[in-house]
Amino acid sequence: MKKFHSVQKKLIYILGLVAFLSIFLSSVAIFSHTVYMKTNDGIERISQLSDIASVNLIASVEFEDNESADEVLKTFEMYDSIEGAFVTISGNIFSSYIRFTEKRELLQEMVLFELEPYEHHHINFNYIRIVKPISLENETLGYLIIIGNTKKLFSTIVEQFLVQFLVSIVIFIIVILLSFKLQKRVSEPILKLRDMMEMVSLQDNYSLRVYHKDNDEIRLLYNGFNNMLEQIRNKTEELQEAKKEIEALHKRTESSIEYASYIQHSIVPDTSEIAKSFPSYFVIWKPKDIVGGDIYFFEEIGENESLLFVIDCTGHGVPGAFVTMLVKAIQKQVISDIVKSSETVSPSKILNYFNSEIKRILKQGESTNNISNVGFEGVVLYINRNKIRFAGASTPVFLLYENKLEMFKTDRYSIGYKKSREDFQFKELEVSIAKGMRLYISTDGLFDQKGGSKGFGFGKKRFKETILNSGGVNMKEQKEILENRLAKYKEEYYQIDDITVLGLEF
Repeated sequence: MKKFHSVQKKLIYILGLVAFLSIFLSSVAIFSHTVYMKTNDGIERISQLSDIASVNLIASVEFEDNESADEVLKTFEMYDSIEGAFVTISGNIFSSYIRFTEKRELLQEMVLFELEPYEHHHINFNYIRIVKPISLENETLGYLIIIGNTKKLFSTIVEQFLVQFLVSIVIFIIVILLSFKLQKRVSEPILKLRDMMEMVSLQDNYSLRVYHKDNDEIRLLYNGFNNMLEQIRNKTEELQEAKKEIEALHKRTESSIEYASYIQHSIVPDTSEIAKSFPSYFVIWKPKDIVGGDIYFFEEIGENESLLFVIDCTGHGVPGAFVTMLVKAIQKQVISDIVKSSETVSPSKILNYFNSEIKRILKQGESTNNISNVGFEGVVLYINRNKIRFAGASTPVFLLYENKLEMFKTDRYSIGYKKSREDFQFKELEVSIAKGMRLYISTDGLFDQKGGSKGFGFGKKRFKETILNSGGVNMKEQKEILENRLAKYKEEYYQIDDITVLGLEF
């Protein structure tokens, strides 16, 4: 995460940097110009003296009058900046003036290092050297070489630099002070807006307003912020009213659904009824919502005879619960008819009856325009002392005996839907009961439940492994093992469907 930098600091940095660069560049330009002008002035002054001296030396050089030449050169004595003056003829010193004798060798070397002198000037940190020809009628008789020091010149330049440096420091300080003042005028309104935003956020109060006295862009920004707060306040009030209405509606709906769950729980068999026929059993019934579309029924229809229904209706929640009520009504009629009849109980015929009755009650014939299209998948089992007879719609039955688990597939067909034919005949399967045999039925809510590292379904394979590995414990413990395995597998994934699992031991 990047380090936070306030607007104040950024403005000070920017204004300070601009001020520093401006002062620095202008100082460099002024100083460079000063050095250039002072240097030219020094060279120009000595050049003027050399012009005069070279004219005065014409006669002395032409007639080789050494004493006269010395007198002319001696006039340079009155100029403190001139260290020495020389007249050369054919590369040899003809006449000279040297202010300090200890510098004679050094100055002579500076004069004689060029065998063929020419008119020019040269300057370094220590000396200025001017070379002028001594000419008569376009004939060069010799050369006048003047060597001056740069002490005064560079002393003047240093003084100029110090003055300019001090002035720059003063100007920089003034600019920095003005920068603080300027940034305050620029950043203060922004910080004021920031503080107002924090206050609005902390207090959750959209009636607050921010004001600016100047008629500028900041004022436009403030006006826009105030308008936004006003719109948020209006929308918040509307949302609060809507929230109250929704909460009231939700409360009524939730109360209705909770009451509906009481009704749905009342139609689910009391476990004591199952315990009468099967002392060792377990039931897992977990609607996805308060109410659900999974339902199971257990009915004793005679001595050592019972019917078990495990049904997964269309959808879950309230729609699924409505279908379960319809299924319960039909189931009661089925039980009534079976009790009155002397015919052999046929799970296949029971499923056919459910199929036709749902289509009839909900007007779900293919020729009708009814938009409803619901039904269920499930299995019906007739159980007596010696055998199990069952038929199912896309719901398998699992039988565990002597550490072998066998899965019996049922018809891949659904009950009650528009496209479910009334003449479809469900196949019946019959299995002999052996002592210690266990029977398991599960709706697809368990198999489809997402979980694990990749979000795949729990699946039949994982279910069968759990049943086989826990076959040696009692049914109550086996239920806990299966529930724990499912919870661990599901982890952070939410339940996607109603889950119903029944286990019976014979």
